[in-house]
Amino acid sequence: MMFSEKTMFLAAVNFSGLLLAYASATLQDDKEVVLAACAADGLALEFASSRLRRDRDVVLAACQSDG
Repeated sequence: MMFSEKTMFLAAVNFSGLLLAYASATLQDDKEVVLAACAADGLALEFASSRLRRDRDVVLAACQSDG
């Protein structure tokens, strides 16, 4: 079974949100990936695209994380 880059990064950022720093620009602009990263560690917001750093849902996920 082959996994897509997105599937692999979703698993990785659920483990450590800061791994978003190593994602492609496309994935840093993918709301699903960024939400997972920010939920795991709010500091991951730094590595989200500028568009998603202004997204209400993403910011709330980052603020509510325990990371």
